[in-house]
Amino acid sequence: MADLPGEEIDAWPCAGLSPHPPVRLAAQSLRIDWAAEDQGQERASRVRVVDSTCSCCVIVYELLNYGGVYAIRRTHQTVPPRFAYAGPWPHAQARRVWVMLLSGEAR
Repeated sequence: MADLPGEEIDAWPCAGLSPHPPVRLAAQSLRIDWAAEDQGQERASRVRVVDSTCSCCVIVYELLNYGGVYAIRRTHQTVPPRFAYAGPWPHAQARRVWVMLLSGEAR
């Protein structure tokens, strides 16, 4: 996260507007294949964030829509940030993976 002059980032309370991914994973979980941004993943120039997890966490997930397909972006909020992508999938499959990720059934 960006450093703000004179402010501690930990002092900012979580607004609780977006879901937090669970800490524990289900015993049987779907393994998501993540590809680093620099591994030739081509992304459309117009990407729309459909849903996201809370940005108060170190790892933030976003459900993306671009060019008629869906993908999930995982962002490690480090300096510099690291990105990884999973997908692309059609809408129904992407939504299923997204719900599984939020419920701890996918990792």
